[in-house]
Amino acid sequence: MSKTVIIGGGVNGASIAYNLAKLGESVTLIERGYITDGATGKCGGGIRTQFTTEETCRIALESSKLFDSLAEELACDIELRKGGYLILAHSDKELEEFKENVRMQNSIGVPSRILTVKEIEAFGVEPYDAVGASFCKMDGVANPFKVSFGYRDRAKELGADIRTHEEVRKISYNGGFEILTDKNNYGADFVVNAAGYESKKIADMLGVSLPIEPYKHEIFATEAMDHFLDPMLMSFSKNFYISQTVRGELVGGYSPLEAEPTEDLTPTLSFAIRAKKLFEEHLPQIKSLRLLRQWAGAYDMTPDALPILGPAGYERFIQANGFSGHGFMLSPFVGRAIASMITGSERYRDLVSSFSFERFKRGVKREKGVVG
Repeated sequence: MSKTVIIGGGVNGASIAYNLAKLGESVTLIERGYITDGATGKCGGGIRTQFTTEETCRIALESSKLFDSLAEELACDIELRKGGYLILAHSDKELEEFKENVRMQNSIGVPSRILTVKEIEAFGVEPYDAVGASFCKMDGVANPFKVSFGYRDRAKELGADIRTHEEVRKISYNGGFEILTDKNNYGADFVVNAAGYESKKIADMLGVSLPIEPYKHEIFATEAMDHFLDPMLMSFSKNFYISQTVRGELVGGYSPLEAEPTEDLTPTLSFAIRAKKLFEEHLPQIKSLRLLRQWAGAYDMTPDALPILGPAGYERFIQANGFSGHGFMLSPFVGRAIASMITGSERYRDLVSSFSFERFKRGVKREKGVVG
């Protein structure tokens, strides 16, 4: 019997397993596919501190700082590049909102700033219809696969039991948890639900209703070209992001603003056509590039676009889900915070209190910094 069973082998499940094992805790991670099989393996790898709610900015700032030393901690190259995030504003109204966001971000230590159109051009970006932008130099990208595998490998070295290609079929509670899979039966004092948009189905097994819906987001990668783009380029109004990898490919995601919840993750030709045209408005350098591949993943969206961190329904049924597209960038913090919670530490209590399941009874401010 493990003290903690984690359901879900994405980057957050792996981070939690590592951080628990590092504290000497007995932990088993169960993943129905392989590590990074879900949203982690389909994301763009962004690391951002520029959010619209102070609560999100605070945990994103903590996570960004942890990324700086993560390669050394995990003893692997995570391909971390902090070239910043350049977020375009397409109207005077949006730019004024950005200025308010920057004032809030600066007040808690995020070194973001407002850029003029000429400053946007200095990054090799065509402003097109942009009237300004916000920028933060501590933002960037890393490789989601290498981060996740790094957490997994270190967790295993520290004694964690990592079970892949094993599906949870039933969970029951009678003073402790019993987890039945298609291969084994496990007992646990704590269960961590880190299964992405499937977290809702996991919670349903215990009669807990999570307000999570899957939203499809498509992404593509181009052939490589000489490096020209340092920051991650993003637009909330146009709902896109795009960055250049260390190998020179351009990796970008875009979603229609009117998207509806769905579990259909089939890539579409219409996405590829629309996305490339949209990116070329701001990056004319990529017009001649061929698309090499495209894929789709799902955001586990909550009503306020904020994650659910902490107990739900049962004191020891711990949620680490509802990340609404921000799971990878928050994973170093989430791993530490959830491990701290399980071991009884108060270290991160204030930082995670705003993300409790109970907030849905009282309502909180919605995070607007969500993009395709």
